[in-house]
Amino acid sequence: MNKKNRLVAVLATAGVAASIVTGTTSAHGAPAIPYSYYASASGSSVNLLGSKVVSGPTSQSTVSGDKFPNTSSNSLASAKVNGVLTLGAITTSESATRTATGVKVDSAGETAGVNLLSGLVTIDAVKTNVSTTLVGSTSTGTAKTTFVGIHIPGVTIPVDVPENFNVTIPGVLSLTLNAVQKTTTPGGVLVQTQALDLTLLKPRGNAPLGSEIVLNPAEVGVANTTKTNPVQIGGFAYGSQIDGTVTGVAKIHSGMTAEVVIPGSGTGGQTIVNSTAAVNAAPIISLGAIESTGTGSTSTTVASSQTTYELARLNVLNGLIKADAIKGTATVTRAADGTLIPTASTTFINLVVAGIKIPLNVSPNTVINVAGLATVTINQQAFLSNTAAVRGIDIKLTVAKYGLPIGAEIEVGAALADIIAT
Repeated sequence: MNKKNRLVAVLATAGVAASIVTGTTSAHGAPAIPYSYYASASGSSVNLLGSKVVSGPTSQSTVSGDKFPNTSSNSLASAKVNGVLTLGAITTSESATRTATGVKVDSAGETAGVNLLSGLVTIDAVKTNVSTTLVGSTSTGTAKTTFVGIHIPGVTIPVDVPENFNVTIPGVLSLTLNAVQKTTTPGGVLVQTQALDLTLLKPRGNAPLGSEIVLNPAEVGVANTTKTNPVQIGGFAYGSQIDGTVTGVAKIHSGMTAEVVIPGSGTGGQTIVNSTAAVNAAPIISLGAIESTGTGSTSTTVASSQTTYELARLNVLNGLIKADAIKGTATVTRAADGTLIPTASTTFINLVVAGIKIPLNVSPNTVINVAGLATVTINQQAFLSNTAAVRGIDIKLTVAKYGLPIGAEIEVGAALADIIAT
C-alpha cells in the first residue's frame, strides 16, 4: 500500500478527511515470502565540513519490504545551496517486481542543470540506474551512470565514464565519477552507487576545506529471507508536500521533502536522518531547516518503530499560516507478550492561523475554516492497534489561488510508524 493510501486509511479512523499524495512506503500486511528488499535514490546531498549547513538527500524515494509489486517515485523542480550547489529538475523512482523465477528490484535517479561551486563543475544531465535480480540464492547486480555535457576545467572526461573514475585537481578538489560498489552473498546482493562524489581540497566560497557534495546516490539490496524475524516494522516521515493535481489536471506538485523510510527489518536501533536546509515555494510555502528521523529495532519477540519530523520558520499561503517550529512524533512498541502500544504527539511553537494564535495544547484533529480560502486541520492524529499516524497541518484550498486549483492540498509535517507481526 502506498503512502497516500496507508496514511489516509489510518487518519480516516479519526474521522479526518485527509490525503497523502504520491510515493510508497514499506510494503506490509502480506504473508511472509522468501525475499525482502530495500531500494532508494535521491538527487544530491551536501555536507559543508565544520559548518552547520547540511543538505540531506533531495527528492528521495524509497521502497522496502517483502511484498510485490511495489513502486515509489519523487520529484523536485529545483534545489539550491547558495554558492555550493544548484540543480534543475530531479526525479527518482524504484520498483520491486516478481519474475517467472525470482525477483527484480531497480532504482533510478535523473538530475538536470547541475552547477557545483559556482561553475567549477557543470553537467547538463546525470542519469543513474541500479538493477538487481535474485533467483533463489543466485543474484546479479549492476549500476551505471551516464553524463551529458559534463565540464570540469582542465579535465577530459570520457563519453562513457568507466566505474570508479577518479579525478584530482591538485589543491582544488578530488572526485569520483560513476562510483560503484557491489557486495554479493550466498543469499543476496547489495549494489551502491554515486554519480559524483566530490571533496574540496581547499575552501571555495561558502564551502570549507573537506566539504563533500554527492550527486545521484542510489542503492538496492535484495535477499532471500526465509529465516527473517517474524516481527516486521515500518514507517516514514517527511517535512512537507504540495499536491495541486485535481481531477487529473496537474497544476503544481512538490515531492516529499526530507523524507525517511524505515526498512522492514529495522535500523538496528540506529537513527537514520534526512535533512534539508530550506524549502522556498513562496507564496505557497516556505520553510527553514527540516529534519526527519527514523529508528527501528526488531527481534523474534519485541520491536519498536519511531519516526519524527521537525521544521522551522513556516510560512504558508503568503502568511496565512505561520509558526516558528513544529515537531511531530509517531511511535509503536511491541512487548514480549505481544502487546502493541501506539502513541503520537505534535508540538507547535508560535503557530498562528489567519491571525489566530493557536494554543500549545491544541486538541488533535482541530479544524479551522478560513472563509473564502481554505480548510485547515491541525494536529491530525490517528491510531490502529499496530499503527500511529500524525500530521502537523493539512491545508485544502476551497478556491483557486496562487496558481493552485480548488481542492489542492498542502501538507506540513507527516509521520507514521507501524509494527507488523508476520
